[in-house]
Order: sequence, then C-alpha cells, then structure tokens
Amino acid sequence: MRNKQSAHRVKSSNAFFLGRGHRVTRRKLSGLLACMALLCAPLHSAQLKPKLPQPRAENQASQKPALKSSARQAKPGLSGLSGLSALAGLSGLDSIVEQSIAKDELPGAVLVVGHGGRVIFRKAYGARAVLPQRETMTVDTIFDMASLTKVLATAPSVLLLVEQGKVRLNDPVARYVPEFGTHGKEQVTVRQVLTHMSGLRPVPAVAAEAKGTEAVLKAIYDDTLVAAPGARFAYSDTGYIMLGELVHRVSGLALNEFAEKNLYAALGMRETRFLPPAKWKPRIAPTEEIDLPAGAKAGSGKGRVLRGEVHDPRARAMGGVAGHAGLFSTAADVAKFCSMILDGGRAASGKRIFTAEMIEKSTTPQTPPWSPTLRGLGWDIDSVYSSNRGDVFPVGTFGHTGFT
Repeated sequence: MRNKQSAHRVKSSNAFFLGRGHRVTRRKLSGLLACMALLCAPLHSAQLKPKLPQPRAENQASQKPALKSSARQAKPGLSGLSGLSALAGLSGLDSIVEQSIAKDELPGAVLVVGHGGRVIFRKAYGARAVLPQRETMTVDTIFDMASLTKVLATAPSVLLLVEQGKVRLNDPVARYVPEFGTHGKEQVTVRQVLTHMSGLRPVPAVAAEAKGTEAVLKAIYDDTLVAAPGARFAYSDTGYIMLGELVHRVSGLALNEFAEKNLYAALGMRETRFLPPAKWKPRIAPTEEIDLPAGAKAGSGKGRVLRGEVHDPRARAMGGVAGHAGLFSTAADVAKFCSMILDGGRAASGKRIFTAEMIEKSTTPQTPPWSPTLRGLGWDIDSVYSSNRGDVFPVGTFGHTGFT
C-alpha cells in the first residue's frame, strides 16, 4: 500500500489478507496461502530519494524456535503446494519485497506465510528504523498496528460479546452506551458500525488540544451524523472508538484488558498489547518524528520520534487505548491470530475462541446487497481500501490495512 507523503509524515503500511487455497502474488507463486502477514516499518519522507542502490535484505534468525524464519527451514511434507517444493514456491517473494525497499516504498518489512496450520516462511528485510539511527529489521520487531487494531482487538471483542449473548448485532449502539443516542444517532446499529455503514464521520470532531478518553467520547456524543445510518459506506475511526467504549460498558473491562484476557492469552500472543512496556522499546519500529520546532524539516532529528507510543493522534490523546488504533504486535503473533481465523475460530492449542459460524459470518459480506463495497464484521473484503490485495487475490479473501 502506498501512502501519501506530507512534510512531517512517515510512510508505512501494515496489511494482511487471508484466503483459503488461492494463489497469492502477482508472480503467481502457486497455491501457498493460508495466511500472509506483511508488516512494514515506517519510512520518513525526508529519506525518499528516486534512485538508491538495492539494499540487501536482512534475514534474522528467530529467537522463537517454533516458528521457522525461511522456506529453507520449513518442515517437509506440506500439502497443497501443487508439486512445488516450499523453496521453489517461495523464492520469488524476496524480490518483491526487496524491489519495494530499493524504490524507497518502505525501509523494511517482516513477511510471514502460513500454510496448513503452520508457518512455512518468515523473513525480515531491510531496516526497522532510520531515525535517530538506522537499525536492522528483525523477525521479532514489534509494530504499531494502527488500524489493524480494529480487526485484531475491537471487532473480535465485540463478536465475543455477541457470542456470549450480551450484545446483538442489530441493536442500536445507544442500547449499550446511552449517551451516544442523541442528534440522530439513536438508531445506529452495532452491525452498521462494524461495517462502516453507520453514517458517523471518519474521525471525531474533537479539538486538537482535547485530552483524555472522556473528551473524545463527549465530542462523539455531541456530534451529528454525516449520512443516514445504512445509506453508504464511509470508513470511520469514530465508529470503532465507540465500539471500544461499548466493550467497556458491557464487559466492565477496558478494551485492552478484555482483549488480553479473552483473545491474546488464549492464543499465546504474548507480544501483542496496548501500551507496550518500556522493555519492548528496543524492538519497536518507530513511526513519526513529531513536535518539530518551527522551520525544522522531518528527518532533522530535532523533534521527538514516536517509539512505543501510538502514532494515531486521537488514540494518543485517549491515553493509548482506543478502538480504532493503539495495538502493538509482531508478525508472529499476527500469524497466530490469522491461523485461528482460518481454522474456523480454533487456536493452535485446540481451544475454541469463536464458533465456526461466527467466523463465517464475520468474513463474508455483511454490507447491504446493493452496496458496491463489501465488508465483513470488521474485515475488508472488497473496497477502495483493499487495493493492495493486488490482482491475484480473488474476492472472497479478506483482510485489513493500517497506516502510520
């Protein structure tokens, strides 16, 4: 995914798309995909130059022996490779990522491919940081997940509450958060918010100086809709902030606590959380240089580099825990989550997280049949935001993107 540049902006994308037995790249690397997660480090716009020598990708050995760091280490006997060995089938992936690094589309990435319930390819490329000094990317780099928070934390937390009978998809959000039910928002449903059909504005109309969760929520309560509920698709951080508050109201736990207790602990996602501890900081990919003095250019080193602090300004104003952004994770942990989704809601340990019926419902179109945009319950299936799915992923695959 290519992102627009701005004077003080870094450039990065986090993305993953999932499918069942489909071909997975523009190079037609046959039949490998069960789960692919591509997590990219931020690239400072000041570092963009049109022609750089192609850097050599770095392949770091994992400190977690259960996950293999390259196709050469994959276990034999993988099924469904259409006669190709794992090495032959994955060899083209290096050039795709390396070409993007050479073009300064990103400074580094971690790529994970899973098949048949196991990771068969995991590799780090390039650099995880360019400011204040260059650092080599490693497979255990921790990333600001940005909007992947929506599908790794918020939407699944809401769906767990649905399965527990505590929330209903077609209920108004105001049933669970009464303060929300004003200024025409009374009939906005949980389903409409999950599918971005709520009519809520893309980002909250909150003053730049506003601080604290309550200030952001009050701005949403006091706001009006920008479209009638259910009338059209409009991607909305505002809606997912409200879903985070819904989880809090219904469960009695803050979103980060609920997700840790009910998702990450059960899945063994030990390096996924909001508000990462200080000891994680050396492995976290920095995002943006902020608080630059007047006249200073991005990349000058005169500002403050965000590292371990959420990049999104509204999530940052809310203290780092929000329904639309704030989660940090590794490619290995994302792969565990993806594997659970593809296995119909069952973790690798055998523990069931979701029913198969809920996974099917959440990953198939839940937008109105007349809508040209196809969204699941959180998941992107076919929309203007899924262009980085490429030409080979067919409709029926699903995923999400995030921007830092």
